[in-house]
Amino acid sequence: MFRRGPSRWTRLLEWRTDTDELVEGDWFRGRVYSRRSDLSPNGKYLVCFAASFGAGVPGLNLGYSWTEVSVLPSLQPVASWTKDHCWFGGGLFTDDERLWVNELPPGRSTDHELGFTLSFNADARGEDEPVYSRRLTRDGWHVVQERNAEFDGHRFVTHAAELRHKNDGDGGHLEVARSIEGFSDVDLFAYVTADGRRFDLEVEWADFDQSGRLVAAKHGTLLELHRGGDGISVRPIADLNGMQPPASTPVR
Repeated sequence: MFRRGPSRWTRLLEWRTDTDELVEGDWFRGRVYSRRSDLSPNGKYLVCFAASFGAGVPGLNLGYSWTEVSVLPSLQPVASWTKDHCWFGGGLFTDDERLWVNELPPGRSTDHELGFTLSFNADARGEDEPVYSRRLTRDGWHVVQERNAEFDGHRFVTHAAELRHKNDGDGGHLEVARSIEGFSDVDLFAYVTADGRRFDLEVEWADFDQSGRLVAAKHGTLLELHRGGDGISVRPIADLNGMQPPASTPVR
């Protein structure tokens, strides 16, 4: 999990959903692009796209931006691919033994001791896509309506949102409506019961964890959402808003 803020800072946290323990990881002065990031199925490795925007990173001199692989809960890379822009990047794990890297194939072989096979995207372009859509599909979010959006010469306008559903074990499902307005992604979440009752969740992110529990995030707070006959009740799990990078924290 990436906790953004204060300004220009990101913190990596390992969320153990079976106990709701949060293992504190590295602080990073820059941005980590969560929609281009992924965890290996065994929970050991993280692949992500990060950018310091040329500000200089003592102890981690990777330049303007890079795709990296690290071992949780660290952001110190064990493999990285650097560049001078923020197009494409990131990757997806196929399984514990294969990683698809959303970077153009390197001109020479990549040396690493990761223990899994790497493949690269010869058609890498754009920003969060295709990484984010592929990750949603892999994780059980199926498309029930395609998005209809266009660029009018000044901004993006969505005429019909992409709708995706993810089923639970009780006959209900989560729904996310994905649109782009201006240059911002807008995701709206709802839960629909087996008998068709719909509850708008008004959260920034929602999903089912490994045990089938409905969890969400809103305004820097992790939430557990209980589905009941009268609707959705909320239990806070953790408030992350008070986190501040210590003055002695090395900039990574």
